[in-house]
Amino acid sequence: MISVMFMLAEVPPGRVFGTDMNTVVAIVANLINFALLAFVMSWLLYRPVRDFLHNRALRIRGELSNAKTQREEAAALKLEYEQKLRSIEQEKNGILDAARVTAVENAKVIVAEAKKDAEALMQRATANIELEWERANEGMKKSIVEISALMTEKYLKREMDRGVQDRLFAEAVTELESELEEMAWKN
Repeated sequence: MISVMFMLAEVPPGRVFGTDMNTVVAIVANLINFALLAFVMSWLLYRPVRDFLHNRALRIRGELSNAKTQREEAAALKLEYEQKLRSIEQEKNGILDAARVTAVENAKVIVAEAKKDAEALMQRATANIELEWERANEGMKKSIVEISALMTEKYLKREMDRGVQDRLFAEAVTELESELEEMAWKN
């Protein structure tokens, strides 16, 4: 504020701005200095600044183009991976279905073989039972013949009355029953 008052004090009374020759020369000299400075500055700085801004714009365009290309590639890769995932899912389902079919077929084969083995085992068991039954029958026949022979022998050796005959018959039946029980336990 003080400098403004000081400047106003130099101005002749009644005038706001003094236009004497010194002022005009100073203004022209300042304009020439400003023009010269602007020319030198533009000549020295304009091209580097313009080149810097141009290069920056090119770099930004390149980065945008690169980003767009990468985005498109990423979208293509995403689509490809989604298709691969779908095909893998289909392949997995196919493999599982084939495995289920194979498992069912294997189960059928195993069950058929087990039935066949069980049938063979049953046939062998039946044959063994029949063989044992025949042996038991043969043994029983022999026992009956032996008991009959013993009874006949005892009968012939003694004179028998009716009480003795009943007692001998009861003994023979008891022996026969005990032999039958032994054969039942063996089977």
